[in-house]
Amino acid sequence: MTRIAAFWAGLAALACVGVTPALARPTFNLSFIAGTSQAAQDDFTAAANYWAGTLTNNVTINLTVGTANLGGLILGATTSAQVFETYSSLRSALVADKSGDATDATATANLASSASPLSIYMNHTTDNSNSATPFTYSVSNPDFRMTTALARALGYSGLDNVGFSTAGQALSVTAASTTVTCTTCDAIIEFTTAFNWDYTTSDGIAAGNYDFTGAAIHEIAHALGFISGVDTVDFFASGTPTSAATLAGFYMAPLDLFRCSTASKAAGTALDFTEDTRTKYFSLNDCTTTGAAQFADGTSATNGDGSQASHWKNGLGLGIMNPTLTSGVVAAVSTNDLTALDAIGWNLSSAPEPASLALGGVWLAGLGFARRRAAARGTLK
Repeated sequence: MTRIAAFWAGLAALACVGVTPALARPTFNLSFIAGTSQAAQDDFTAAANYWAGTLTNNVTINLTVGTANLGGLILGATTSAQVFETYSSLRSALVADKSGDATDATATANLASSASPLSIYMNHTTDNSNSATPFTYSVSNPDFRMTTALARALGYSGLDNVGFSTAGQALSVTAASTTVTCTTCDAIIEFTTAFNWDYTTSDGIAAGNYDFTGAAIHEIAHALGFISGVDTVDFFASGTPTSAATLAGFYMAPLDLFRCSTASKAAGTALDFTEDTRTKYFSLNDCTTTGAAQFADGTSATNGDGSQASHWKNGLGLGIMNPTLTSGVVAAVSTNDLTALDAIGWNLSSAPEPASLALGGVWLAGLGFARRRAAARGTLK
């Protein structure tokens, strides 16, 4: 979900690929920036095919994809076009989108009423002198920020030319005087050229190399809406803090509706929107029950755990949305990943189609992360 470093120059020679399944599935329109290797194009197309075979929302998703030296240990990153919708609108869309599965039923049944102010567990605002100590803040019908891909999945229309936060605004990535601009794409995704990639998962991942297909599946999931406004709390907490009204009024994401803690539950709030090292759970019923899935706390070394909040807690083997990828390991989609996307508005096929298993046969059980061993790790944004 986040800002990105350098990108290939210009959009002048884009190669376009359409990924269109036969059934009612997402259609991915892929634009590859000149200089993107054929191996990277093929693997990214395979990753898009995985999601096209797993999701059943009949929407079109436009992605611009390329490679660049991202610096540091960053393996891949995504900048998504985003729009605002009020909580009442989002809640109605989630209820209308129910596909009949248990995830949707539980998630929508436990959403706070939009008739009353939304109660939020917060910290690091000017209202509490940027303190890490949480407090309860209530706001009436705030705007929620979602990716345009997710907005389409939830039935919102008129999004074909929506850029970052504002209709008609171009989505751009700039670094080292190199800019990529797109006025119609839902996300710009890039992968580093500074590390070695393995483009074939069927025989495992070579030592010292990273699973490109797994990284691509991860980054596409950010474009699909696996984002958190706690990353913005992190940004302001580490710089000049802003008000609770600003953070709670404009920066929460649909996934944050299912972010809670034992403290936020005890406080009677609808969600935990704090950045600190307390355990934050992914829960469909506001922490009445919790599973193993925990969210990362934020990149701040002081207030968080060093990982962006728009990921699972690092090192627990929770799924493809782990914030790091280990060299020599095949990455894997888990039930946690799929349940989270289901809860925020994507509909899942009853089982992955055989074509989606051709990526290596380990995309559904978290097996790749279970095989984690001492090896180099790169960060996925």
